[in-house]
Amino acid sequence: MQSDRRRRWKLNFSGRFMMRRAGEKESVILGIICAADMLTTLFWVMTGMAKESNPVLGWTFAGHPIIFVIIKCLACMPALILAPRLAQSHRHFTIWLLRAIILAYVAVYFGFAKF
Repeated sequence: MQSDRRRRWKLNFSGRFMMRRAGEKESVILGIICAADMLTTLFWVMTGMAKESNPVLGWTFAGHPIIFVIIKCLACMPALILAPRLAQSHRHFTIWLLRAIILAYVAVYFGFAKF
């Protein structure tokens, strides 16, 4: 039985939003993080408070911001689509891989990691 301390920190995806397959929770969390990154970057760049530091995506704002949105969505989609399929055969590997990707994404987003 889990201790009360661990149970408090566990995400509860139950009820109508119940996740049954391996990697679904992590895929949803990664999708939310990608969307938040895209929206905040779009807002900050469009208001002039920041500039895109990724040289691969920096040129997209010279044309039209919708190009940035399309490319950013296309970059995140393969991981979100393929993860549940990979989890069918490699459950634990996929879950920990997605968790590592989430951790690295958040670290880069907030500037904790300098690659």
